[in-house]
Amino acid sequence: MAKILKFLISISLFAANSAYAMNSSCLIMSELVHSDKSAGKIEGAFFTSNEYDYWREAIDIRPVDLVMGFASNSVWDRAVSRNAKAMIIADRDSVILETQQNYFRPLVALSKTPAEFLSFISGVPISENLKNKPIEEVFDAIDSFKAAVAKSSEKQKEQKSFIEEISKQLAANPKISEAQRNFVMSYHQYLLNPSSTNLPGQKIEGNALFTGNRPIVQAGPIRGRSDQVQDLYAGFRLRYHPRLLREAGAPASTIQNPLFSIVSSQMAFDRLKNIFDGNIYYVHGNAFNPDVYREVKKFADKNSYTQIAVMISNVLDQNTTYVRAVGGENRAPQDEVKSYLRLVASFFPSLTVYQTRGVNSSHEYQSFDLKGYSSVEAAMSRYPDENDSVPFEEHPFEEY
Repeated sequence: MAKILKFLISISLFAANSAYAMNSSCLIMSELVHSDKSAGKIEGAFFTSNEYDYWREAIDIRPVDLVMGFASNSVWDRAVSRNAKAMIIADRDSVILETQQNYFRPLVALSKTPAEFLSFISGVPISENLKNKPIEEVFDAIDSFKAAVAKSSEKQKEQKSFIEEISKQLAANPKISEAQRNFVMSYHQYLLNPSSTNLPGQKIEGNALFTGNRPIVQAGPIRGRSDQVQDLYAGFRLRYHPRLLREAGAPASTIQNPLFSIVSSQMAFDRLKNIFDGNIYYVHGNAFNPDVYREVKKFADKNSYTQIAVMISNVLDQNTTYVRAVGGENRAPQDEVKSYLRLVASFFPSLTVYQTRGVNSSHEYQSFDLKGYSSVEAAMSRYPDENDSVPFEEHPFEEY
């Protein structure tokens, strides 16, 4: 754990007001950009969750006050299933937070149903009668349109008209700023021209989470790992399309649960809309930095939030300096897991930590209900690591 701590970066907690426009007085932009030397660099950023097998995890429906996660829409799913009062999206890469605030947030605001939301993020029009249909039919309709649009000038005109209509709706909504509209439309230009490599970024000012070293946001196209354009709809499709989940082995009872995901039911989507309407917050920082949890603790105390959930995805396995000598698997030793759990448990008396194990396509999902520092070992006993005795080789952190 000590070896990881040398990579810590400072953080700040940001609250968005009910009008979506970030008030610059809420931001410590110069301090944040100055202290976080990696801000603005996209180092393998994931704008949507790639944990497509999360159906393996039990759906936790216990009410909670605050869900904080070092992830993207997987945090939404958790906040919705647990009916959280507030949600914090955390990341060391500012562009992830900018995309949450300036792309997803306005489109959630515009959408009345899960189907409309998928239509907006894909840039694909759907018929009125589909807007309240089962989500599987919606995915299939969008996929069918996307398959046909490249070969049909009529479909291309229809899509262009639809994206222009989205722009008008964004402009007419008083809760959505011009900067947010520009951000959305910049990415939607990529949807109209997916083969283009020279689309403009958008300069985000006024309501930006971050400026300074990163005034240009490559919203269109949003770039992530290996500087590749990320198809945001594709990430949602792989995580939420019922047919794909069934083919992967997900039980029907899980997929049909109305709280399985943010698009599983109108109830789930309404909860998401409520969170995005003034109850979403951001942390820019490193998951191993005690200052992150110190600031979140202050925020929770100020709002009388006592039941806390923290999601760290597979950050420990991704960032560990250790790789198993057998099989070459990135896997944080149990001692590192214990150190992390003790770190967060020292700040929150009642806490659930959700951890994803594994860095490949198949994951294991773990949850730890903690009641202070001394409860960590008992919580970890649910997940004995039979391979923890396998030798590890230490490698420079920068290699990963």
